[in-house]
Amino acid sequence: MYEELQKTARELGNREAGWVTRRDAAEVLGKVARQALAALDAHRADDDVDVRIAVERALGDVNAPPPSEMTDRTYGLRELAQGCAKEGCRVVAPHGAGFAIHVRIDDTRSQTVYVLPHQRRDGTSLVRVYSPCGEPADEVLRWAMRSNAKLVHCAFAVERIEEKEEVVLVNNFVHGKATPATVKASVKEIAFYADWLEKKLTGLDEL
Repeated sequence: MYEELQKTARELGNREAGWVTRRDAAEVLGKVARQALAALDAHRADDDVDVRIAVERALGDVNAPPPSEMTDRTYGLRELAQGCAKEGCRVVAPHGAGFAIHVRIDDTRSQTVYVLPHQRRDGTSLVRVYSPCGEPADEVLRWAMRSNAKLVHCAFAVERIEEKEEVVLVNNFVHGKATPATVKASVKEIAFYADWLEKKLTGLDEL
């Protein structure tokens, strides 16, 4: 099937082919793309965590900017945060020197993900995307370390927040390298797994 799709993509790009061939190729690829996205979206809440991770990874790849849009442009923090906004799903609000993105997980749960400026000790300016999950415990930390091998747009860590250690999901971008699409993919994955772990740790929906 993949070879057939590659052949169809080549037909679309072949300017020596007739317009009917290229039109039909575009229609086939569009139909396959819609069906693929619908299938992935239907399994975002799959019972199998490995399936959910693979689905989010695939959707993250789809949301990545196409090569034609990749430039050397530097996006400001506001642009990166506002690129995550989606009515009824993700609400962006100012928070300190950055922004808080309130992500709706389902009809009953939500998670806040922060997009903030951060500077490493070596002077490198970063854009930090993170969300707290709850207090660390040995069992949780072992699970988090195993999960890091499967995550794409973030990783579990332990940080001190307001004088208290917490497990967080975090992703750091070098300032100037982040795009709205890559930050949005990170925000979505962080919100989903941070809420999942918070629910396992506390049974509450406080973060």
